Amino acid sequence: MGNFNGGIRNNQLATGTTAATGTTGTTIAGPTLAMNEVTPGTASALVYAQATTSTLTLTPKWQVSADGSTWRDVKLPNNAANVVLVTGTGSAVASTVVVVAPDAVYGWFYARCSLLTGGTTASTGDEYSISYNYLARGWAR
Repeated sequence: MGNFNGGIRNNQLATGTTAATGTTGTTIAGPTLAMNEVTPGTASALVYAQATTSTLTLTPKWQVSADGSTWRDVKLPNNAANVVLVTGTGSAVASTVVVVAPDAVYGWFYARCSLLTGGTTASTGDEYSISYNYLARGWAR
């Protein structure tokens, strides 16, 4: 087992800052996280989003997959809605948050945190980055 801190995995599968693209309702896929590497109850996503385009919204959401190609949205308890992270005003509006993985992700082979566009089509100046933090399997909590 060893030192608890030795099992912590920070900034895994980082996308780097990437241009956000897509019309309203587009899912911008985050990196795929193999759940067999993750101790249940420990995954989170570090999400940075910047919306410059007026009325563009970027909303983080967790998704799961059995095969790494077909993805399903994870609904929060009581079917609660995901909350918009940023809304563009014509000037850059940015935020960085930690989005905790819901319990449902631990029963699937793969999970990812993605962004949903809303309001209008993403354009120049709209960007994001996503990475994961978790405790590796086999390390005591």
